[in-house]
Amino acid sequence: SIKHIFKFTLTPSRFLVKHSVRAVHKQNNILYGKPIAERILNRCINECEQFNEQYHRRPKLVAILVGGNESSKLYVRNKQRIAEHVGIGFQVINHLMHIAPSNLIDTINRLNNDDTVDGIILQLPLPLHLVDKTEKFIDAIRSDKDVDGHTTSNYNSYRQTSIPPITIPVVAAVREILLEINEPLQGKD
Repeated sequence: SIKHIFKFTLTPSRFLVKHSVRAVHKQNNILYGKPIAERILNRCINECEQFNEQYHRRPKLVAILVGGNESSKLYVRNKQRIAEHVGIGFQVINHLMHIAPSNLIDTINRLNNDDTVDGIILQLPLPLHLVDKTEKFIDAIRSDKDVDGHTTSNYNSYRQTSIPPITIPVVAAVREILLEINEPLQGKD
């Protein structure tokens, strides 16, 4: 599914695997993160090609940035670089720091209704005057387009089922690493 591709290429956890995890020690063995990341990226490239063949377009992810937070800009640029590498169309919508809450909701609703947009990221943190409405903005994102898995419905789904429609990105990264080292997951909560 398209969200599977987004989860494995654009989330913080995937950057963790690609850039931060140099080695994980397990019983005198060393697991190098870079080969795992390369396998994941290659799988995502193949899935994007299949998506393109099926739908005659590239999957598209849109990141909404509010304000000029330099860390957020860098983070989104990294997501864009990886997305473009695997074949995902990536658009950044920049809003000024003092955007009205209703205008931000309008942007989210427009993206929700755009059939060419497959995933939406609301880059956090938001400016101080919007922080108290963060949950409202996140919950305005359609759950099937919520790449980060932050909407209340996706979060509740994660907590209540063993196979959520969207796996929270960090959980997906840890699961991928454990599968790579053949660590049994059955019975471990």
